[in-house]
Amino acid sequence: MHRLVPALVAEMGSAYPELKRNEPLIAETLKLEEIRFRETLARGLKLLDESQPGPQERRPPAGRDRIQAL
Repeated sequence: MHRLVPALVAEMGSAYPELKRNEPLIAETLKLEEIRFRETLARGLKLLDESQPGPQERRPPAGRDRIQAL
């Protein structure tokens, strides 16, 4: 997303001169937000993976336990 800032400034800079003035700040802010988002997503996916039952826990119950599970 941060790589699109130059195209945005080229397209909209005449209507919004503050884009031209703040281009480096906008690009850097977007880059940092992307990094933070990736870190948050990685943590969330790790937590999700850890919360999922393992292969042993996914097996259907056998015998009497199977009937009680229904």
